[in-house]
Amino acid sequence: MTRHGLLSPRPLDALRQLMISRGAPAADDEALLRAARDPRHKLAVTLLSGWQASGRLLTDEQRAELAEHRHRIGRYLEVWPVIAAAAPDAYLVKGSAIAAHYPAGLLRAAGDLDVVCPAAQLWPAARRLIEAGWEFGAFTIVPGRTSPPAVSRTRRGGTGDAAGWHILVELSQPSDTSIDEPYVIELRTADVATSIARPAWRLPAGASFPVAANILALAAERWERPFRSRDIYDLAVLSDRLDAAEAASLRDGLTATGLWPELRELAGLLRRSGLRPAPSLPDDRAAVRRARAARALRSAVRWSHPVRALGYLSLATVDRDRGARADRLAWLVGERIGTRRLLRLGLPLFAVPLPAGPAPAGSPRAAPDELSLVQRGGHLVAVTPVGRFLMVAGACQEQWLAQACDGGL
Repeated sequence: MTRHGLLSPRPLDALRQLMISRGAPAADDEALLRAARDPRHKLAVTLLSGWQASGRLLTDEQRAELAEHRHRIGRYLEVWPVIAAAAPDAYLVKGSAIAAHYPAGLLRAAGDLDVVCPAAQLWPAARRLIEAGWEFGAFTIVPGRTSPPAVSRTRRGGTGDAAGWHILVELSQPSDTSIDEPYVIELRTADVATSIARPAWRLPAGASFPVAANILALAAERWERPFRSRDIYDLAVLSDRLDAAEAASLRDGLTATGLWPELRELAGLLRRSGLRPAPSLPDDRAAVRRARAARALRSAVRWSHPVRALGYLSLATVDRDRGARADRLAWLVGERIGTRRLLRLGLPLFAVPLPAGPAPAGSPRAAPDELSLVQRGGHLVAVTPVGRFLMVAGACQEQWLAQACDGGL
């Protein structure tokens, strides 16, 4: 399968070489395994599976660890047909999609399952997963590259039009092994979501060019954290599959998303590792300069609008307690500016589940077939096929939940 000596005949040598190039000790295998467990590398499962595939006798603890990871991978393999039945045009990105290209016998640890769905198929897939025992937490609406959806000004009206926006839905189940991570499935309408402060992108041919789509997803990880050794290995594996058509799709995707600087950084790490040449993309230096200039301009425009700037500051209060001053900022944004205005300004919104409430007299409340956004009690509420949610752009205030529920929907 390899054309550059990375994957065959000795993939274990490649793993060792990669980690040593990134500062791991070369003394002995036990020291290498300890380093592989570090989040900077995140290659312990891959290393252990390679040892086992090569015929090395593992300890009882190591065999049990591998068995648990195989079980976790198997759980995701079992649930994929459930998703595909409800969303036949959905496809996988990142983890399991990249793992399919690993050398025979080598495992890639499974964190979550990333699924790209057409908008019309996302909610049926979410509903099917809930019926199969997955817990729906909440979801996020993130800006895309076209105009945002209209939001009804009426108290009870709404719209299912979500053109120009992307939806990210997370469902979970508790871990059934000693691995201290829940099973997580993310359904989303975007191939690439870089950060909450930037638009998400749906690639026109993401399903047709999976290698390019997954390299873009790897590059986008840089918005969340520094690159790991596993990211470098993933790029090496995918680069062996990058034919001319995939390379052309990758160039188009990099230009659309502006991820040239991130891929250039990751490609540089691959070159320094000595595993194989990095993907060759013509004019990448000029493209990096253009991408950085466009990014600086967008940032200046974004922060020059005072209301939008307050909204972005409020976003930092969503998932953690940042103190009384941050809480006051979130209250100010929610009460004085309002999420409808922030939505129009292109900010992402986060969903907080609302109680079901009483059904209308004489008949049960029918679940809608699609997402609609309505104004209720001075707040923006998402009515979805799986429940109702208060949309916020900062820390949720307790009184907002009651206000959004007042009178039902």
